[in-house]
Amino acid sequence: TVLARHMLDDTVSENLKYVALLWGEFVTEIRWFWDQGISLPRMPPTLTADDMAHVDMDACHVYQKLQLLNICIRKKKLAAADPSIDRAQLEFDLTLLLDAQRSS
Repeated sequence: TVLARHMLDDTVSENLKYVALLWGEFVTEIRWFWDQGISLPRMPPTLTADDMAHVDMDACHVYQKLQLLNICIRKKKLAAADPSIDRAQLEFDLTLLLDAQRSS
């Protein structure tokens, strides 16, 4: 049993290393999309026809966060493309969006 426990500890430790490596690669990839201002691939549009943000509340928490990130990327692109957009209003809109997400 001591040998089995030791082997199990090694296996868990190795698995955690792989999970950490995978998570690091995932975050690096997501950051690249943010830095480039490119929407995440294979994600449905998160803005409705009237430009209101829509997050699927039936989806898992990680998917909801990815949808929020897509909304932020779109808002960032709009702000960069149109200098007349009020930066304070844009930040206020994003804060409201994130607060609504946290409350759900």
